[in-house]
Amino acid sequence: ESRMVSTAREDFTYAAPGSAYAARSYPLPHLYPQAHNRQIPFGAQAPSTGRKQRMIVRKAQPLEFEVVMDFYNFMIDATDGAPSSPRWERDVHPTRDEIRTSIDAGQIMVAVHQDAAATDPEDQNPLLAVMRLAQEPFYAPGTQWINNVPDDLISTISLLAVHPSTQHQGIGRKMVRVAIAESMGWGVKSIRLDCIEGNDQAARLYESLGFKKVGEGALHPATIPGVQFTVYEYALPIISLDD
Repeated sequence: ESRMVSTAREDFTYAAPGSAYAARSYPLPHLYPQAHNRQIPFGAQAPSTGRKQRMIVRKAQPLEFEVVMDFYNFMIDATDGAPSSPRWERDVHPTRDEIRTSIDAGQIMVAVHQDAAATDPEDQNPLLAVMRLAQEPFYAPGTQWINNVPDDLISTISLLAVHPSTQHQGIGRKMVRVAIAESMGWGVKSIRLDCIEGNDQAARLYESLGFKKVGEGALHPATIPGVQFTVYEYALPIISLDD
């Protein structure tokens, strides 16, 4: 079943694997026609319904690959030159192969309105936010981790982006909280992410959620050469059987 995650502002649903929302597969041409045929810019603002909608966070479906890719390309253009820019580049990072592989592996999480399947066909904003969450090691040479644990006890958050029209509504916070909840369900003991130098807004978000700054420098492998990052860790308690 879907799990409810409460926040001070509102409730939202995390569609856990196996739930009705997570299992739902939408026909892409019918749900997102503008992204499928590329006739309308992805970043155009959809008309408001005038009512508050509940948000669903779920895994991206394979048929949504082009929509997710368009979202990242739009974000690259929309944030170019801004202090909060992740410095991503089209066809460099993230690549189409990287996103397709991540979707197929169930690692791409998307935020959509709960009634997205019933929205107006002209809705040009199907995705509110996207992130990648994977149970894998995080390469940052020289970092002194709080929990120095084996690779299978590490999860990594990356490629987190919130659409400009929905920023400052707590959506990024909700996405990270979902990542923490999912990681805890995997039994990991260290959740790791990076924040590009100068993105103070993201740094404040991570720190407010309990992430601790553990290092600075370039990442390896260098996804964005010459760019410096701050590395954060959310360390979960490790219980020793000897205690």
